[in-house]
Parts: sequence; C-alpha cells; structure tokens
Amino acid sequence: MVFLDMTAPIADGPVPGTYLARVKSAISKKSGAGSEMFSVELADAATDQKLCHDFIMLEGGGAALGRQKLLALGIPASFKAEIMAAELVGRLAYVALIEREYTDNKGVLRKNLSPDINDGAAGYWPSASPPPDLAARQAKIIASDDATIDGHAPF
Repeated sequence: MVFLDMTAPIADGPVPGTYLARVKSAISKKSGAGSEMFSVELADAATDQKLCHDFIMLEGGGAALGRQKLLALGIPASFKAEIMAAELVGRLAYVALIEREYTDNKGVLRKNLSPDINDGAAGYWPSASPPPDLAARQAKIIASDDATIDGHAPF
C-alpha cells in the first residue's frame, strides 16, 4: 500500500539553466550507427531531482563532444584503459540545460531539457571549475516564477 495525498502541491520539473549535476545512472550502449556510447541520467546534486538524459559518445562523430563531457566529469585527458559506465555514477559537473522540442515515434511534439552542446565544453564544466558567470546563470533560474520549489531555487 502507498500513501497518497491528492492535496499536496506537485513540484514542477527543472527549468533551463546551469545546475551542479550528478550522474545518477549510466549504462553502455551502441548508437544506431554502431558506435560505443554511455547513456546517462543527470540529477540535481542538491535535490536529486532528475534533470535530463544525455548520451556521451565514445566513438564516431560525437566522440569529440563526448571527450569534453568526460573531462568535465573528471576523466583525465591521459586516460587509456577500459572504462565501465558505472564508473561515471556519482561524478559531478556543472551542466547548462536548454529546452528542446522533438517529435516522438508516434508523431507527438514533446519538450525536454538537454545539455546545451554549444555552451562551454559541450555544455559541461568540471565541478571544481564552474562557468565564470555561474551567479548570473543561477539568477535566471531564480527569476523564473516556475523555477522555485517551496520558495527555494532548484540548485
């Protein structure tokens, strides 16, 4: 049995902005083209709220972006060894999220948040080296009426 309170407020999801994110889960996959990649779920490091899903390409056309993301997650530039997706779980990075629209496989237009690959190092920064304008980025989140949860900013 589960307790259900239908009168409780429903927290809105995250809004576009820059968050300190934690890799909540990661699995190894192959892209449609057969390239190795990690499929990761990113959560807000402060609240554990899911932020987004992302792919970190290890081979093929997206490998350069994938390496930038891995560097931000603390994988050294000199790394040369086998790596398992589980080794990413718990790692932190600042991630700039933007809203994207897409059409799902049933033809329905949907929206989600995803890293802004045109911002920073593929939208990621090391947790020890946040973007220099982090305060301004977070102020944009706070300014959004929908961005507060119980009156607190989502970071």
